Amino acid sequence: SLSARSNGLTIDTERPVSGIVYDGITIDEDWTNSIETLSGGWTGFYDEGTGIRNYDYCIGTSPYSDNIVEWENVGLDTSFIQNNLSLESGARYYITIKAFDMAENIRISISDGIMVDNIGPIISNVFDGYINNDIDWQSDTDSITISWTYQQENIRNLEFFEYSLGTAPADSNIIGWSFAGNNISVLITNLNLIEGSEYYGNVRAYDEAGNVSSIVSSDGFRIDLTAPHSGEVFDGINN
Repeated sequence: SLSARSNGLTIDTERPVSGIVYDGITIDEDWTNSIETLSGGWTGFYDEGTGIRNYDYCIGTSPYSDNIVEWENVGLDTSFIQNNLSLESGARYYITIKAFDMAENIRISISDGIMVDNIGPIISNVFDGYINNDIDWQSDTDSITISWTYQQENIRNLEFFEYSLGTAPADSNIIGWSFAGNNISVLITNLNLIEGSEYYGNVRAYDEAGNVSSIVSSDGFRIDLTAPHSGEVFDGINN
């Protein structure tokens, strides 16, 4: 007689353990200035029973939605880059991950969403001197204060400002582009400004999404070291 025996059957009814889903490949990002590309990554999924078989991902304008990118199997990869999208500035997008084990059990996790913003911040005005106190002339050749205002009704926060000083608008031939942090006024020192020359303060801003504003320049100031010529003073109106 003949006999046969199978190698057994493993019963697995437990879903994989949930992991963390990133808007971004290795770290979670809150903003992007790209309207064509999104990336995602995930970590921490595992299954003690039969192990992870594959991951699927989708992208949508709400959690669990695939109205932007339909479900796609990426095997055991734990990240993706999706190109050739048509995203809208001001919209939030979510990445949803399905983790499958060998027994077809599924665990679904979502990202916290990423906002698309490709509109740069706006510098309103740049002043030679302090805000609303613009100067046209000064006798100090060693230093100058530059101040600026900006529009604050943007949907994302500003990250930092940069400034420069030049002999033409937007130029940086006197002081190269320098980090100003979140300050809206800087004192530039250790200069060697020349009498009769005109100088311009220039400012640009960066936001959290990586957008850069246009460069905005002051209306310029000149150095004057020459005192007025002496006149005559009369005891009387005419003589």
